[in-house]
Amino acid sequence: MPTPRRQPVPLPHQRTLLRIIPPFARLLNPPLPPALLMEGSGPGEFESIGKEFLEIFKDRTALQRDERVLDVGCAVGRMARPLIRHLNKGSYEGFDIVPTAIDWCQANLAPLHPHFQFRHVDLYNSYYNPTGTLSASSIKFPYADDEFDFVFLTSIFTHMFLDDTENYLSEVRRVVRPGGRILATFFLLDESAKQLIRVGKTSVPFEQEWDHGRIGFPDEPELAVAFDLPHVLSMLKRADLVLRQPILFGNWCERRNTVSYQDILIADRL
Repeated sequence: MPTPRRQPVPLPHQRTLLRIIPPFARLLNPPLPPALLMEGSGPGEFESIGKEFLEIFKDRTALQRDERVLDVGCAVGRMARPLIRHLNKGSYEGFDIVPTAIDWCQANLAPLHPHFQFRHVDLYNSYYNPTGTLSASSIKFPYADDEFDFVFLTSIFTHMFLDDTENYLSEVRRVVRPGGRILATFFLLDESAKQLIRVGKTSVPFEQEWDHGRIGFPDEPELAVAFDLPHVLSMLKRADLVLRQPILFGNWCERRNTVSYQDILIADRL
């Protein structure tokens, strides 16, 4: 019978490395949340969307490594994870209405990256937080005036109605410093999008019209909300935000030459 091979015993310096490598690896590659918190997307899609938007932030808004960033509706850290390595001289704040998402981020991302902080806001949403006690149409973001260089909202206005959106845009303008930038995603209804809806070439039907927009799923109206493009432009103007051109249209309605899934607006506070 062959003699079993003995496993080598690590030398003292090797034992030190073994203690250091796991947390160091977590610094370079933050952990993924459990599948239950990824809202139906798999790990590959979760990571690829985060990386896609990091490149958009860098290429389209010139996001710098030393800037202070606010993620409105941060969920379970899909955007925060890739930003950790980029904002190595800056800082990040994120808030969301889903407490389990914030709990996970605070437990798994913030301890190793103290310049990243996450906060729960108990905001009502019929789909994501039906027991919430605060209203999106009147909430004040829990941050100071002129605090951030860059504020972004990904897949937030696609779940909100007009009064809520108007208030959020006003709050975004309040917390971003003069000269700062804002990026937000929408489902935008221009004539091209409406034609594609009519012929069924959209991922969301958006057949039910409402005031200045359409609803994708009448039984759960906040699941998908689209706005008429002219009205969005007027809301930006009322919030004293200056739109950058061109609008980055998305492929949710099979447009050509798209950048992402949803439509993207970038604006400046002068």
